[in-house]
Amino acid sequence: MSVTADWGLTAEQRELLVAAAADRGRLAVRSGPTLYGRAVCAQRKSFCRSADAAYADRYLDALEALVATDCLRERGARNQFELTHIGWTLSRTLPLEQFRAEASRAPGP
Repeated sequence: MSVTADWGLTAEQRELLVAAAADRGRLAVRSGPTLYGRAVCAQRKSFCRSADAAYADRYLDALEALVATDCLRERGARNQFELTHIGWTLSRTLPLEQFRAEASRAPGP
């Protein structure tokens, strides 16, 4: 299978793939008072901001798109996801320097 550099992924989709790869291929959707509603979470990062509900929604939408394109699949427990072979392949071929540059330009929480 041939994979292009970013496969037309959004910045949020790329960020989720990299976060999942850093957490042994796992992501979860969690909710609670400290997350300000529902949010996508990896081991080291929660994709939410207290003053911006739309921020969390962008990552929830990105997660749904990654499932729809077979980059992620739901695993055992509800709201738990794991990278597929396609997801692992993409996470390893993303232009990480470009990703880091985009992440450093992103506004803080």
